[in-house]
Amino acid sequence: MSTRRVTRRPLPALAALTGAAVLASAGTAAAAPSATLMAKDPNGPRTQWVSSTFTAQTFKLTNTGTEEITSFQLDLADGPALFPRLAFDPDDGSPAGDNQPKSYTSDAGDIESSATYGKPVGNGVQLLTVTTSGFGPGETLAFSIDVDPITTQGGPASPAPPAAHTSAAELHGATLRVSFAGGATLESDLSLIPGQVEPKQRDSQAYVSQGAPGAPGLVRAAGYPSPATTPQAAQSVVVTRPASAGSGTVNGRIVVAEGHFDRTAVPASAPAGLPYEANTVRTFREYPFTIPAGAATTTVAIQLSNTPHMPDPPYPNDAPDVLGLNYVTAFLVNGATSYAVSAPLVMRLDPSAPAEQPPPPGGGGAGVPNTPIPPAVAPAPDPVCATGLPAAASSGTGATAGRVTLTDRQLLINQRISQAAVRRLNALQSWLDAGVAARDICGGSIGADRLATGITLGVGAPPVATAADPRPIVVAGRAAGRRGKVTVSLEQLRINDRIARAALQRAKAIEARLGAGLTGGDLRPGAVGRTQLAPGLVVTSIPVAATSAARTRTVPSGSVNGPAVRFEASQLLRTQRVAQQAVRITNTLTVKLSRGLRGTDFRAGSIGSPGLTP
Repeated sequence: MSTRRVTRRPLPALAALTGAAVLASAGTAAAAPSATLMAKDPNGPRTQWVSSTFTAQTFKLTNTGTEEITSFQLDLADGPALFPRLAFDPDDGSPAGDNQPKSYTSDAGDIESSATYGKPVGNGVQLLTVTTSGFGPGETLAFSIDVDPITTQGGPASPAPPAAHTSAAELHGATLRVSFAGGATLESDLSLIPGQVEPKQRDSQAYVSQGAPGAPGLVRAAGYPSPATTPQAAQSVVVTRPASAGSGTVNGRIVVAEGHFDRTAVPASAPAGLPYEANTVRTFREYPFTIPAGAATTTVAIQLSNTPHMPDPPYPNDAPDVLGLNYVTAFLVNGATSYAVSAPLVMRLDPSAPAEQPPPPGGGGAGVPNTPIPPAVAPAPDPVCATGLPAAASSGTGATAGRVTLTDRQLLINQRISQAAVRRLNALQSWLDAGVAARDICGGSIGADRLATGITLGVGAPPVATAADPRPIVVAGRAAGRRGKVTVSLEQLRINDRIARAALQRAKAIEARLGAGLTGGDLRPGAVGRTQLAPGLVVTSIPVAATSAARTRTVPSGSVNGPAVRFEASQLLRTQRVAQQAVRITNTLTVKLSRGLRGTDFRAGSIGSPGLTP
């Protein structure tokens, strides 16, 4: 894990942002928590060869609601991002891509922030978690971080390998999660900007708000499988309305992104490519669609492409290994606002390939492939998680965020906030220590890539997915007895400050544990069965050697000692903010576990015996 804390100058007003959610920040406050992430090349129109998330102020997250943002995540694995093995490449001495990494960097905005990383892949990570302080309504935080395909590992810093320039557009499909002070955590996906898709698109956006529709379903027509190789450019796909979109008319976009797999200027020691894996985009195409009121689906005609390679100027002789890898996704829109993105269909267009044979009766079906899907390019479909969530707990007991006075009563308020954090942390720790049960896992969410090496897989008719019904997280009440009494003194201020900082340290440790991913060792025996596995995935045998990875642990790091404690009212406010941050983190983690764990919350290749049952 690496951490970076920065405070920057205020960001100038952003006049270019569009969409109803952004308009709320310009004067009409939104009625609920909401946020917008715009990921744009700040240098204006450029090709994908030189557009990179490495560039300062590529990402601009705006709080468009009425509650403070306490943290946010960008998740390249849960979505997923357009290509399967894109990774954040923090500067930790082990480059994930080319030899010019960059950690999370706050480039503008008067907001304190610190970053942690999780979900390792290769030498990189696929989860960025940023904890913030002072991120109020109307505020904007601009930041940047390097993203590379791990298949470019070890390439030169300058000129970088052609595939190592990852633009914001190539994060299409990645998940944005935003947590607010009131306890809500909302999520959506980055998508290309509807109506502005062009062959050399560089930008993307995400809107999070309550009540936003989920991702539509997307399959090839007539039950043809994905991934697949086809000689036929003309294709049809079927889009299914998400239940969260209601029954009225909905509009959306199909995006066809032709990818190439390019190893130019990459050493042979870099991770090899996987079947149907692209690591750089060649061109984008957009197809609008409408699902009429009352209709469940619509069929959309699209075109695949196999575009000749255009060399990157620094490498005039480069030639990709594979062309024509078409990644097809769908998402709903409302004007300029876009919503969650479907998992991609992958089709390689090869005019010399034999014609595809129609699926046998009952052997394909909508969305059920005829052959096992390479896990790196076929993540599990949207999981079935819990829909009812516990009410968000408050972050204090009568605390105020403004002026405080140096009194016994205020000292007791601070103490109770810290104690509330400790009780909630104890409950979270007990929940994890008891082992993850089958009911705690979202139905249909465990993909083949989460399973241990050596497990034999097959494909069968999917069972009815069972929604998660997680065990309750039971928080102990305050100890009964007489009302606590404290007296203002320098020693008591020090005690309160240590308790608050210890609570925050534990909260961040549990957050880091979950962020890095649980393992099969955290499961109860037999917790993962047919209903937890991705639809159609069947475990046919589990060798004795295919055991789960070791159980994860909560490991606090750093010191609980903060700056010198002073006998003054501002010390109470500093300690109060530390304690409230600990409570906010525990609230966010409680909501996460209460929704159910997804397959992407477990480390790749970590689930085996005894947590897995055929």
